[in-house]
Amino acid sequence: MPHSPNQPTPEHSSNPSHSYLSGLFDAYQGEVYGIVMYERISSSRPCAEERAKWKVLVDLEKTTKAVLTPIMKQYGLSTKSLPTSITDGWQDAGQYLHLSWKSLMKRFSDELNTDIITYQNLLVQCPSGDQKAITYLVDHEYATKAFCDMELANTPSGVSLQPVYDLIASADQVFLTGKSE
Repeated sequence: MPHSPNQPTPEHSSNPSHSYLSGLFDAYQGEVYGIVMYERISSSRPCAEERAKWKVLVDLEKTTKAVLTPIMKQYGLSTKSLPTSITDGWQDAGQYLHLSWKSLMKRFSDELNTDIITYQNLLVQCPSGDQKAITYLVDHEYATKAFCDMELANTPSGVSLQPVYDLIASADQVFLTGKSE
């Protein structure tokens, strides 16, 4: 499972900052956006194996959204999918539909760096009670990037998807079934 390097010490405030809450809301809507985008990319891929891989990434986006949902609700933030998140995800997917598999993996690997930095900054701001969920948010970007990088290195599918499978399994055990580590 990927780990966020140099995990910051979160604020210990029970009153999160406006900046944190805004970033949390944006991250949640980013998962909505990602689900729509990844579903469109998946359905457009010409090869069944590629479609199946993207469906696993869709599952990761859905799982990450589910991990964030309780803290969204805790702060009274809406968990409604914004129409703009859905529309933007659909429209932005269009720029990837013509790409070869290698070009798609390279582009996503490169673009994920921005999301990783954004979510690491959110982790710095998060109250201690949110640390596990926000760490998961960061790690889901690392897992997706690891998948893309292994695909670029021609790693077999079962191996390239392993970080994603492992992270989904950890959410099932820690967040979604109420068990602790």
